[in-house]
Amino acid sequence: MQGYQADLTGLLEKTSPMLFELWQSHPELSEIVDVESKNSLINQLKQTSKEHVIWWQNFYKACDIRPL
Repeated sequence: MQGYQADLTGLLEKTSPMLFELWQSHPELSEIVDVESKNSLINQLKQTSKEHVIWWQNFYKACDIRPL
């Protein structure tokens, strides 16, 4: 899962600025690819990735196991 998220993040980092330029005249579209917006896809993905890692860290700690 983390590998997939990293690949997706890389693709969004490359394409978001181009999509923002393409969709500038459509605020509802441009906002989701505006890297300055906290609601952009890239920022949402980064946030959910962090939450994913934290959840697993807490799971490992609660179960007293080590990740593989």
